[in-house]
Amino acid sequence: MKIGFIGLGNMGFPMACQLVEGGYELVVYDTREQPLNNMADRGAEPAPSLHALARLADLIILMLPDSRAVEAVVLGDNGLSGALRGKTIIIDMSTSTPSVTKRIGETIARLGSVFIDAPVSGGVRKAEEGSLTIMVGGEAETLAAIEPVLKTMGDHIVHAGPLGSGHTIKVLNNLLSATHFLATLEILCAGVNLGLRPENMLSVINTSTGRNLSSEYKVPNFVLNRTFNSGFSMDLMCKDIAIAVSLINEGKTPAFLPGVVSQIWNLANENGKRTSDHTEIAKLYEAWLGSELSIAT
Repeated sequence: MKIGFIGLGNMGFPMACQLVEGGYELVVYDTREQPLNNMADRGAEPAPSLHALARLADLIILMLPDSRAVEAVVLGDNGLSGALRGKTIIIDMSTSTPSVTKRIGETIARLGSVFIDAPVSGGVRKAEEGSLTIMVGGEAETLAAIEPVLKTMGDHIVHAGPLGSGHTIKVLNNLLSATHFLATLEILCAGVNLGLRPENMLSVINTSTGRNLSSEYKVPNFVLNRTFNSGFSMDLMCKDIAIAVSLINEGKTPAFLPGVVSQIWNLANENGKRTSDHTEIAKLYEAWLGSELSIAT
């Protein structure tokens, strides 16, 4: 089986590397030359165009910034849809808007191919380890056909439901992640304001009932050490939150925190000129606090 992989960014590149290391024949495409060269050094075949990739691949994986990019790559001028061969399976592993995912899926089905969503969670570290969580939206028989490929990149694969379900749970999960990150920062700032050290607070929190991924991993690894280099941008976090809030509102679900969470993230994103790592939202709280969240030296 020859696999096409489109989108060699912070997450896509290590995911593509896992496929090569897993023994799959890979043809890759990106608008940037450097990641294509880096993948070529690892044994992948760079494709000169989307059409060329579509003609070569039996299975195509997308790892792109958002639904607009996915739609352009799949259905746009010179996109994949113009050169698909046979019953190609296209897997959108991006974080996309479920309604757009369903629309693309309907179009691809009319062309005789299959479109499935399989977004991931776990960040760059787990992408490099091949231990991502992968949430799949689509038919069970399609999942069965692609599961060996997915297992090369992730160790926890969940069939979320029909097409679009993977993207739905992904944005809801990211909203929850964004919420507990804010809550953790607010508690740490409150403690610092009351004379506590953040590292001492985390030592208690992370062995107590308040622990969460932000307290256990994000704050120690990206905030207290001042690196702010998680590999996931604030702009993408705000995009995911916006999709989740829209879905909640469409469903008329009673939910009071998402609107506030969304406003705070958007404020931080504007202050960062839309180029910041998402962990840099801590700087917004530090500005309000008048002190850094850092380890005592």
